[in-house]
Amino acid sequence: TASLAAPAMAAGVAATSAAAAAASSPDAPGAYVRGPLLLFPDTSAMLSMLGANTELSSPPLTLTLLEALAGQGLFGRGLPSEEQTFIVVSDSVMKQLDGLKTVPECRRAIRRFFSEGLEAMGPAGHDFLTLLGSHEGEGLLVESGSAGAAGSSSPFISSKGQKVDFKIVEVALFFMKEVLGAGAGGVPANAAAAASRLPVMLLSNDNAQILAARAHGLPAYRLSTPGDLSSRLAALSGRPLTASALRALLAP
Repeated sequence: TASLAAPAMAAGVAATSAAAAAASSPDAPGAYVRGPLLLFPDTSAMLSMLGANTELSSPPLTLTLLEALAGQGLFGRGLPSEEQTFIVVSDSVMKQLDGLKTVPECRRAIRRFFSEGLEAMGPAGHDFLTLLGSHEGEGLLVESGSAGAAGSSSPFISSKGQKVDFKIVEVALFFMKEVLGAGAGGVPANAAAAASRLPVMLLSNDNAQILAARAHGLPAYRLSTPGDLSSRLAALSGRPLTASALRALLAP
């Protein structure tokens, strides 16, 4: 399996992030302090990262690339703890992927991910991929009273798929608040302090999810319009893909 206990993961990232923040400060206005990074892809982003998005022929940020870098010690666990990045996939995303594994243009990539990728990138392998069980993601929203924080419970949303999309945003929001609040004596004193740390980001190609995330203070990056991401990643060839580097590449 490729699942870590969500509270333990959040607490560990929070402690490392808080320690790194205490020991460093941004090098320039608008820069970010060092600390681990959690990337939460929604289903559309996962399809892009798996190479299953037919509208994005050459996605710049793929799980294949991250796996190769991890194998060279240039990404994830091979880096200092404050520069590690983790891909966190919620239960809702996994269920949607499972439902797409028979779609002709997606099935090969999704089935390979299920049969090989989970083991290679999860705890039994390079350990930069974490799957959240329903009790570790969506279930925690209910327990903490955070369900509906980004609009999933709104009566104006009639589509089940859209409700699920907003739940994915809410899971990422929950973890962002946990990381910013734990291990540092509470939530940072001001918005600038929180913004300077940027421990969690949503990856999506969906306009509504990106707008919902940003409206609630969760940074979001659109993989379907990567701009110069390919060339900027190429410029890092042979060097570690650190959490700091990814923040600089993906931050709004």
